[in-house]
Formats: sequence, C-alpha cells, structure tokens
Amino acid sequence: MSNRALSAATAALCGACVCASAAHGAAADFPRQPIRIVVPFTAGGAADVTARLVGEKLTAVWKQSVVVENRPSSGGIVGTDIVAKANPDGHTLGMISVGHAVRPGIYAKLPYDSFKDFTFLTMTANVELVMVAATSVPANTTQELIALAKREPGKLSYASPGAGTSGHLAMELFLTSAGIRMVHVPYKGSTQAHPDVISGRVQVMTDTILAIGPHIKAGRVRALGVTAKARSPLLPDVPPIADALPGYEAGSWGGVVAPARLAADIRQKLHAEIVRALTVPDVRDRLAAMGATVVANSPEEFTKFVLAEIRKWGAVTKAAGIKAE
Repeated sequence: MSNRALSAATAALCGACVCASAAHGAAADFPRQPIRIVVPFTAGGAADVTARLVGEKLTAVWKQSVVVENRPSSGGIVGTDIVAKANPDGHTLGMISVGHAVRPGIYAKLPYDSFKDFTFLTMTANVELVMVAATSVPANTTQELIALAKREPGKLSYASPGAGTSGHLAMELFLTSAGIRMVHVPYKGSTQAHPDVISGRVQVMTDTILAIGPHIKAGRVRALGVTAKARSPLLPDVPPIADALPGYEAGSWGGVVAPARLAADIRQKLHAEIVRALTVPDVRDRLAAMGATVVANSPEEFTKFVLAEIRKWGAVTKAAGIKAE
C-alpha cells in the first residue's frame, strides 16, 4: 500500500472512530434538554393520557422535564408534521394512532411520508373494539348478521364516530371481508351515535368496548363479535369476528414515534425507558381502566406493524372509496 493510500485509510479509520465516539457520547449525555411529546389530538384522550403518564416516568428517571404539547387539527396532520420536521436528536417525540396508517389512503397529499419520515419506537397500547347490533335486529351472531345483510342488501345501516375513524374502518373491513353492503351513517363521536343504535334507527355499530360496554351489560344493544383475533377479557363471552371471517382483525392502537434518522443508540435508550414506563403497574392499570391493553413492543416489530397497517387500510379505503372531506 502506498504512503498516500495508507494515510487515506488511517484518516478514514480515525474519522469512523470519532463518529462512533460522538454517537456513543450523544446517547450517554441524552437527554441534554427538555423533551416534548407532541400529541396531535385534544387533551383527555387515550393518546394524551398515555403521553402524560409516560412523560412523568421519564422525568423522574432523567431529571429533565417532559412537556406534552397538544396540537389538535383535522386528521391529526399538523402535530404529526411537527414531529416529522423536528431535529432528529430524540428531544421531540410524537404520539400516533391507527389514523396515522389510514391518512395515506384518504388524503390526496400529506406534508410528510407516513412511513419514511418517522422512527417508530414502540406501540403503546391496543384499544379493543366490539361490533354491536340493536336488539331489534334479528341476528344474534356475526354469521346471522352476514346472512341477514345478504338477504336484504343495502337495507341495514351502521353508525360510526366519523369518516376515517377506527369504528368506520373496522366496519368497512367487515363489509369487504363478508361481501355485504350496509349504509354508513357517520356521527361526530361515538356517544352521539349510541341513542340511534339503541333505538334501532341505525342497526349496527363498531365501538370501543369501554364506550359501548355499559349498554351491552344493560342489554340495550347486543354484542356480536370483538374485532381482535382472540376473545377480550372485558367481554369473555363474545367471540372474535374472525371466527366467522378468518383473518379479520381491526382495532384502535397508539404508539410513540420520533423523526426519521434518529441515532440508533438514542432510539435504544428512548425505547428502553418508554417500555419501562408503560409496564409500571400504575400506568398499566390506568390504561386498562380506559380499555387499553399495553403492548410495548420493539422498534422493529412496531415498524413492520405500521407498514402492514398502511398497506391494509390503504386497500380498505380504496375499495370503499373513502376520502377525506
């Protein structure tokens, strides 16, 4: 090797060592300033509560304040864009939900790429959904509802908390999977829809177990199936919709993200502490009281899940012709 080549190789090696040392130092010194968690929704919801619970635990461990910043907007786009465009140093995090995977399919253009512009740290929790029918509907099971809809195509209607919500998409996935049609009746929130479903003016609805559960227990609506692959401990007597439609699965989930290009060692440190926070008994119990089951998976698992969700809901929204208003 010539002296010039040797010098170049030595310089490159030294440069690599400096970069590695700097990266290690960055993680060792992290966090160096307050952390903000951007929640693209209003205060009080599951994402907001989760962010605040995790933030309290991170503050206690790192002795740096963690500030939750609510930036609600139509579709949660504004807050999510803030995270996408933030400095990828780990001091800006964001909360996302199933809506993050739905937006690419219903918006003609977004100011960010829902997959490439983020580092996916962990799924925080799943919120279980259940499909219910008015007691006046002559169907006691998912199979009977499908048979009824096939006999009377387009006569049944279903309520949702609004276009593009988890309740809306879970129903559209159900209709597509079963090969049936129902009329969509959107509301501004699930509680506004409950009276019409209870009265039978609208026949079917998919909602969170926490929201619709009291009406199920009171006998005002009939639970037909949960949207998860397995039975829910909250409704142990209600079978999964997947028993009637193999492969069916839908739900409302949440997770923590950072901007893309986050250093691997900082990602690892953030992931470890966020997971530790989520699995503390008081945090787990608080989320369980909201109908949420803690997941706390790995960044790799969460990344694969989000990509699969984007593809899945893209196909559903295209088949159903769902577009943002």
